[in-house]
Amino acid sequence: MVLVRRDNLKKTDLAFENTESGILSMLEEIQQNLFENAKNLLKEKTLEVTNFEEFKKEVEKGAFLYSPWCGQTKCEEVIKESTGADIRVIPFDAKTQDSKCIVCKNQTNIHAIFARSY
Repeated sequence: MVLVRRDNLKKTDLAFENTESGILSMLEEIQQNLFENAKNLLKEKTLEVTNFEEFKKEVEKGAFLYSPWCGQTKCEEVIKESTGADIRVIPFDAKTQDSKCIVCKNQTNIHAIFARSY
């Protein structure tokens, strides 16, 4: 039989007696490939932004924006109303250095990833 991967369109010949192990192996490879591609795309599209004017410009380009945020709901609402972006995640490995919130300029050590939903 011939298997054709949808993620890279490679064709592979597979003997019928190896059907189960061959398909399971290929599915594992596909999963790993999709995961690596997603991680690379996220890395390419994530920008560190510390200025609200720059934030507004970059969000228009569809980027994920890693920015300092004070943790206050009102600042998150300003970002949402001004740009349509909101917090997607606060990474576990986020920077803990002191920065200034991109909206109110208060000191913070919280960094979040913002983006628009489509």
